[in-house]
Amino acid sequence: CLICTLVVGVVENLSIVYNESIVESLERTCNYLPPQFKIYCKEAVEFLGPIIIDGFEKKETPDVICHGLKICTDAAGHECRLFPPRSSSRISLAQSGSNLRDRHPELRSLLTSTACTIPGIKEICRILENVFKSHVPLVDFDGDHFGIEQSLRGSSWRGKDCNDLSRRVRPGARSVNGDAIVDENCNGIFGMDSTTGRPWEEEFCN
Repeated sequence: CLICTLVVGVVENLSIVYNESIVESLERTCNYLPPQFKIYCKEAVEFLGPIIIDGFEKKETPDVICHGLKICTDAAGHECRLFPPRSSSRISLAQSGSNLRDRHPELRSLLTSTACTIPGIKEICRILENVFKSHVPLVDFDGDHFGIEQSLRGSSWRGKDCNDLSRRVRPGARSVNGDAIVDENCNGIFGMDSTTGRPWEEEFCN
C-alpha cells in the first residue's frame, strides 16, 4: 500500500514539476526503471491508467487512488492514509476508493486486493521473487551468478563481473597464466611487468 501511495504521489509531483499531463508523468516514471521493468510498467499503466487519471482529474489524493485500485485496504476503524483529505467530505477513504472504482466497471472484476495479480505488476513481482528467492543477479548475461548492475543481487551483493559475456571471467575465478592478458578474476590486475617478465598478478598477489 505504501509503495503504491508513494509512486502515485511521485507521478502527481512529476506532472507539476515538468508541467505535463498525468499520462506523460506515468510514462516518465516507467522510464526511470531498469530496462527489465519498463515494458511491464507500461503494461501496468495501460491497465491501471484510466483509474489513476480519473482520480487526479477528480482531485483525489494518492490514498484514494490506491484504494480505488484495491492495492490499499483498511482494517476496521483504521484508515491507511498518507495524504490529508482534499475535501471536507465525510465519505470514508475506502468508500471514496470504491466510488472511483465504480466509474470503471470494465476493470472492477480484474482488480483484487493482491497487487501481484495485476497485469504488468504480476511480471515485476515474479522477477523480484526470482531475484530474492534464488539469490541471483537480475542482470547476468553469462549465467555465472555475477552481475554488472549494482542493485537487485548485483555487484553490491557479491562483486562486479568485469565481463558479463564470459562465464570464465568473474570475481574469484582462478587466474589463467597469471592474468597476463585478461583479468580473469576481476580484481583489476592483469598484464606483464616488462622489467621482470612476470605477470602483475604474480608480482602483487603471490
